[in-house]
Amino acid sequence: MKSNIRRTACLLFATGLTGSCASVDQYGSRAYDGNVNTQEAFNREILVNIIRASQYQALSWNPASQINGTQSETLNTGLPTITTGPHQVAPYIYSISNSLSSAVSGGFTTAPLASTSFQAGMITPIDLKTMASLMTYYPREAIFYSLISAIDVKLVSNRPQYARLVNDPAQAYSDIADPSSLDQNSCDEIIRQPTPKIFFGSGCSYKKFLNLLSLLVENGLYMELVSIPAPQPAQAQANQSNIVTVGRFCFNKDVSIQQNGSDFLSTRLPTCGIENKNPLGGTIAVVTTETDKNDDAAMRTHTRSISTTTTTTRNSVLPITGHGFGPIPFAGIGPVEITFELRSPNGFLSYLGSWYKYGDRVGFDRYDPIRKTRVPFYDTVQANQIFGNGPYLSIISNIGPTASCYSSISYEGQIYCVPIGATHTTMLMDIAIMLRNLNISPTDLNAPVSVRITE
Repeated sequence: MKSNIRRTACLLFATGLTGSCASVDQYGSRAYDGNVNTQEAFNREILVNIIRASQYQALSWNPASQINGTQSETLNTGLPTITTGPHQVAPYIYSISNSLSSAVSGGFTTAPLASTSFQAGMITPIDLKTMASLMTYYPREAIFYSLISAIDVKLVSNRPQYARLVNDPAQAYSDIADPSSLDQNSCDEIIRQPTPKIFFGSGCSYKKFLNLLSLLVENGLYMELVSIPAPQPAQAQANQSNIVTVGRFCFNKDVSIQQNGSDFLSTRLPTCGIENKNPLGGTIAVVTTETDKNDDAAMRTHTRSISTTTTTTRNSVLPITGHGFGPIPFAGIGPVEITFELRSPNGFLSYLGSWYKYGDRVGFDRYDPIRKTRVPFYDTVQANQIFGNGPYLSIISNIGPTASCYSSISYEGQIYCVPIGATHTTMLMDIAIMLRNLNISPTDLNAPVSVRITE
């Protein structure tokens, strides 16, 4: 009986000493780390391309198409090894064998985005649907001032005139003969006077653009998504079953700063939420057939039997979805037509590069105590809340070791940093990421890179 008890006790003791320990992989923290690292990779890619654009260098895209990682830890503990007896060199020595193994691995797959479709998409102006979709998330000022590349203004009169107002700080010069001078004093004088020079004079293109777009935004310039029948051949348009969504410019009085705004905005421009339609035209064909009958010839009468067939074709009537509107009457100038030119994704990065290079020279990065803002013509509360009176584009260089950066890169021997808290700059970087992602297809991410080696 006593021997059985002793044997059982020995087995329990051996069981306690013998065992293994394994930890189950808790991927939650690593998924979070992957999220942070992925966004940081996007931010650094955008930042380096902004710097390249400011130096007129080629843009390059190399996103990760697949990210993976594993982690495992295992601990094994064995029975003790006891050496004893009269014939042992070192009796009564105890040893326990155990092992601990740990492994962490990670990897990613990437391919440069250099396909024809991707490159074509990056240099193609964005469409109105994309622009209107972005406005469901970002303030309208941020979208208008960043993605409208120019405004074409045409004077409708017996002596028509045309001007192209460009949204580029590099073209903020007042005298085309002296483009290195970006002083805005003379430009400020021009936009204060309601004369044709406010549109059609030479120089001050950038300031004129800001002034006109500000007027439109303050009076409710907006964008909306509308559903329309898809264009079809004339013979199939009687059955419009295919509906598509498009974007369009319109005016929304609910977001207008000028509550008692100009009369022309309420009477001559499309109103948001109302399906203003624009006929696409059509054709009407009339076919007439005359037939002589025998009795008409015998009676020598002119009572011919006439049969007439009329065929009518019409095109659908679609909402106004163009890039402009007008004519709009301006006091002291006359009626003008306005057309917006939109940027391409690469053009947007070029614009940010121009802001990095010339923004401080045109004075828009300095705080204006009258307007209480640094960003030009940002007047609505929503837009002001985003940038918090910061500069339009905040990228600093030659930073110290204690600088705190939202994202930073080292490029061509210099460090560039987007400071933490530069919310307007981070928003612009996010817009650039979205525009790039909209042009990526699955085939772009899996495209092989051909390498040719010659000796």
